[in-house]
Amino acid sequence: PNPPLRFLLPLLLALSVTPLAQAASLEEAVEVCRSQFAAPDERIAACRQFIQSPHPQRASGYSDLGIAYLEKGELDLAIETFRTVIAQTPDYQTAYASLGMAYHLKGRPEQALEAYGKALQLNPNDGMVFYNVGEAYRAQGNWQQALQAYEKALALNPHDAEARLRITECRNALTGQ
Repeated sequence: PNPPLRFLLPLLLALSVTPLAQAASLEEAVEVCRSQFAAPDERIAACRQFIQSPHPQRASGYSDLGIAYLEKGELDLAIETFRTVIAQTPDYQTAYASLGMAYHLKGRPEQALEAYGKALQLNPNDGMVFYNVGEAYRAQGNWQQALQAYEKALALNPHDAEARLRITECRNALTGQ
């Protein structure tokens, strides 16, 4: 089953939109690359321009490129891109979380859990990553561990209605209801 849309939203960066045709400067390419409103193909082209530049934040361009690949459903390219980010910037927590998402969407929950674990080592207070850990365990049918992850997500984000729903689902599954 596909994860809910909110699974992707925390990774998308909302900046002003500049059509690629007007992205004559590196700054404009960076804006398009980071924009959640540009079409994935536009973002991919702009991100490629960004990562080929000497810009000091090129790693974030790779991360944005990976997210654009995720949106387009090109999971193998997304995984490869997030691995590149991690190789360049091993303490970039968002890259591990994004890699976990790509593995999860690819149907590889074990690898997703490994990536999420590394993301949580870098930031143990990321409720969204705990939620995604719960999604990976849920995909495996591991209700007890999913429940624990959703409970941590809810503790970190007390207004997370979806985590509350998942907690109820896990409890029902564990009690056979």
